Amino acid sequence: MRHSHCVAFIRKNNTLEGLRKLQKRIGHASISTTAEYLQFGPEQQKETEDVFGEW
Repeated sequence: MRHSHCVAFIRKNNTLEGLRKLQKRIGHASISTTAEYLQFGPEQQKETEDVFGEW
């Protein structure tokens, strides 16, 4: 559930401010740890939709 929440959050808030909010929300000490979720941002979502269609 935590991972799904983080992915959904970063897709809707794909900015540095959004990343910092997510970092605080989930309690990561390092922003670089939270930044791992950027790989699931809008670009990746678009690629998935292109292959599988909109969910």
